[in-house]
Amino acid sequence: MGNDSIVTKKKIISSNNGEDLEEVKKFILSNPNGCKNFRYFQKRDFSVIKNHIFTCLYYSNENVIGYGHLDYEDGKIWLGIIISDNNKSKGFGNIIIDDLISKTKKPIYLSVDKDNEIAQRLYKNKKFIIFKENNKNIIMVKNMADTLGTLVDKLTTVDLKMWNNQELLYEIRRMTFDEYKEKYFNSEDGANKLWNVLKKACDLNVQRNQLINEVDEKILEIINAKLSGEELDNGKFLQRAHKTY
Repeated sequence: MGNDSIVTKKKIISSNNGEDLEEVKKFILSNPNGCKNFRYFQKRDFSVIKNHIFTCLYYSNENVIGYGHLDYEDGKIWLGIIISDNNKSKGFGNIIIDDLISKTKKPIYLSVDKDNEIAQRLYKNKKFIIFKENNKNIIMVKNMADTLGTLVDKLTTVDLKMWNNQELLYEIRRMTFDEYKEKYFNSEDGANKLWNVLKKACDLNVQRNQLINEVDEKILEIINAKLSGEELDNGKFLQRAHKTY
């Protein structure tokens, strides 16, 4: 698992092993906020593990400190992770996510609460980007085999979203102060609308900057590969004509 000295052991869970399932159940339910923050098992029985692509418990000094899985649902691969309450902010999340994303080359999705900024930062550091969001949750995705073309497609999509959101900002700019107060402070949900407009602008800008960095990294990767004599037209770096992402 790479640089994982703080994880001393991992156990791949077999859905056919009743003791394995009980150990997963015991770990998750033993955490006071286990099922509250990890709502996956609030809506599902633990037997759902039999449908997983990969399920694993992670140990440190013989104590279970984390759980992770890759689940296949709605035609997508979903990542789920939980760290025991007394082992958070110790680097275990990095190790478990790295282990999970090493199991597939297909896009990986996850859902995170909008107010869980710590988890969002972790996922963004692992190059997950926002796929869609609502008032409570953010769906993020990590594309495992990005080419330069798919990265540029994503950047174009974000630019279009920024343009649409920019129209709302321009509308605010053109308002008189009385119009501004009437729409955003005198109406019942005006302040919330204003917050959403400004937050979306900030989120899209962060996402765009992240994609620009990824494009730069991919270009350097292509240059280094070419200098090493690697064939570029192999699907890893470039691709033929395709639909916009």
